[in-house]
Amino acid sequence: MACRISWRQPCGFHLGISLDGLLGFSALAASPAPLTSPPAVSSSPAQNPTEPGPTPTTGPTANTEPVPTTVPAGEIAFTGNARDSGYDMDGNGLFEFLRVDIEVDVIEAGWFGVTAALTTPDGRMVALGGLTPDLFRTAPVASTELQAGVQAIAIYFDGRAVRSSEADGPYTVTVGFSDATGSLAGVDLATQHYSHLAVMGDLFEVQNIRDDGVDTDAIPGYNLLRVASDINLLAAGQVTVQGQLFAGSTFLGDVTQTRDLETGGQTVDLDFPGVFIVGSSMDGPFTVYLTFSDAYSSSSRTFDTKAYRHQEFQVPRPVHR
Repeated sequence: MACRISWRQPCGFHLGISLDGLLGFSALAASPAPLTSPPAVSSSPAQNPTEPGPTPTTGPTANTEPVPTTVPAGEIAFTGNARDSGYDMDGNGLFEFLRVDIEVDVIEAGWFGVTAALTTPDGRMVALGGLTPDLFRTAPVASTELQAGVQAIAIYFDGRAVRSSEADGPYTVTVGFSDATGSLAGVDLATQHYSHLAVMGDLFEVQNIRDDGVDTDAIPGYNLLRVASDINLLAAGQVTVQGQLFAGSTFLGDVTQTRDLETGGQTVDLDFPGVFIVGSSMDGPFTVYLTFSDAYSSSSRTFDTKAYRHQEFQVPRPVHR
């Protein structure tokens, strides 16, 4: 177990795509039959968005019938082929993204703007898609250079938004293409069934926080104030916990711990040296501002300790030289 502890569009045109207009394309009348379990995990590494995405080895694919083109296309057209799958970047069993691969026929090569929106069965917006599996992407419109011919475009929707929507699929995906002259083609399609719980949210859930004075030596008094966080990991991964200790508005010190943890219930201890407290001559209860983070997200908690007296902690021993 590893552990670290410390104290203290290349485009030359403007894409004038209107999201309201994009969402105005008519939805498909038919949806794929609901499934009884989430789709198979795709653990392939990120690919070039202009290349066809991987075909899942197990589990059904959605939208095998032709997808109608709702806006006449000039330089690009939908072939009617599309599929969707969960996309697991790190192999931890949870999807970081919902991936949709749409096949298009490019009549004339060039740069194209792509806008994609994911909505729930009741029409609520979930997320805007991008052409790369980037959890920190903020721009809703992306551009890509496409060569002439038939090819698949991979679009990624942030799994955290899917999970926080608390809505299961099938979802509606609305995709639009444009070039310098304006909108070229648009399409609505329905995904297969997904459980939002199969998609990545926070890697962990904080279940309980507690504190105790700890004496690890033979000297009377506590030499540590331990703040323990009980967390449940949905998948194995690295978790960082940082705590800042305050007495009222007075900052006493901070401790950070980073650990590689396995799936299931785990405890992360933050040990604040007693000298932080006894040196302040201030009594509790103390306030601890905690930040929990993994590779994808972070969350904060505020915790109040027991009403310790500063005299309960060890006075630093003099150093003789």
